Amino acid sequence: MIRLRIAPDHWQALREATADDAGRERMAFLLCGRHHDNGEITLLSHGVRTLEEGAYQVSRPDQLSIDPIAVNRILVEAEGSNLSVVMAHTHPGARVARFSSADLNGECHLFPLVCGRMPDRPHGAVVLGKEAAAFRAWEIGAEQPDDGILQVLDQPFMRFPSGPVTEEVDHRRESLFLGRGALEEMSLLEIAVVGLGGTGSLVAQMLAHLGVRMITLIDPDVVEATNLSRIVGASRRDVGRQKTTVVRRTVQEVNPGARVEEISANVLSQRARQALLSADIIVCCTDTHSSRVLLNRVAWQFLIPVIDIGVLIRLDEASARTTFAGGAVRMVGSGYMCLTCADQIDSQRVTYELKADYDRELDQQFGYVPGFAAPEPAVITLNSAVTGIATSVLLNFVRRVMPPLTGQLVIDLVEPTFRRIAAGPRRGCEVCNPSGLVGRGDTALLPELN
Repeated sequence: MIRLRIAPDHWQALREATADDAGRERMAFLLCGRHHDNGEITLLSHGVRTLEEGAYQVSRPDQLSIDPIAVNRILVEAEGSNLSVVMAHTHPGARVARFSSADLNGECHLFPLVCGRMPDRPHGAVVLGKEAAAFRAWEIGAEQPDDGILQVLDQPFMRFPSGPVTEEVDHRRESLFLGRGALEEMSLLEIAVVGLGGTGSLVAQMLAHLGVRMITLIDPDVVEATNLSRIVGASRRDVGRQKTTVVRRTVQEVNPGARVEEISANVLSQRARQALLSADIIVCCTDTHSSRVLLNRVAWQFLIPVIDIGVLIRLDEASARTTFAGGAVRMVGSGYMCLTCADQIDSQRVTYELKADYDRELDQQFGYVPGFAAPEPAVITLNSAVTGIATSVLLNFVRRVMPPLTGQLVIDLVEPTFRRIAAGPRRGCEVCNPSGLVGRGDTALLPELN
């Protein structure tokens, strides 16, 4: 089954382009990149292409006809850019849209032409109702379309369960707040946690308590004695063990039915990169800037939401007084924010982190990178406060528990304050430029950082 994943800003643009006060059928197109994963194909929205009023030959509440020349312009762009074409149109007055026989008749004329011109990729159609939409896909040689799955990233995920879910944990009290359906959705999500220190171990534990059954843990490091005060579930006997092993044990003690994949390697490794592209959501709990370069690209290029967590304590050196204690939760990806444009990636730090151990030691020795390797203050209570909020942001993908976070939420427990900060794109950013890598998927290469 082919999926169509649409970024929040593209969904909004699509809705606006097809809105009509007169109640007429309207049309717009999505150009999409693609991702192939174990035989499954996901179309990824790259951009919305609208039609001028003159392109409509007929536009009535129950009938629609478009000038072939206007459609051909969009096909030419898709063909030259290695993108798939998804045609979207409205059914005015319909609450939950369903494809009609007239829709099928029109598609049977259009899509054999589209697939014939671009046979190496699937294409598709979307019908929009007031409250819901439907998607189906066309491939070369097909006489009929195949039903697909439509996923809009700023709306609760909707899936088709493969079978009954067997619960290992009693979630009756959680269901009073989240609802039974949301908990079933949580059990079907595949979530990757990158970095298993003071924040990552807490996130993994919370996911286990929420019934998530497919968790990928990524961290190359072993537990050290200084980690024991912050890694939940770790004890002295775990010193020297891989963090992934210790955190997997914590997860499965809470939820024995959870399928946990351990990747005891750098997130930049090939195995880790492949695992990230299979995830529904990624939680970034690492403090390295080189890993954030990759995760920022994955979020934008493959439309996989990344929740980035940072915890910070600032101390006044003269008085030893705490001037800031809190952190930030950032939603990363198309429709959210770009870590590069938000100044959350330091190119000097990236260069330092990617050097060989010997070269990094020399840099520290000669003072080229002051403070880069210095330990930061940390405490589990602060980590718990910030990761709790971050995991609640994650819950928004199955049930709206708070207003959508499109930028970053800064938590200051000294003030105390919660501030939402929007981060707009920078002109010419190679990551989030609308004509660049957004939704490109496999049609563009990920950076080779290691």
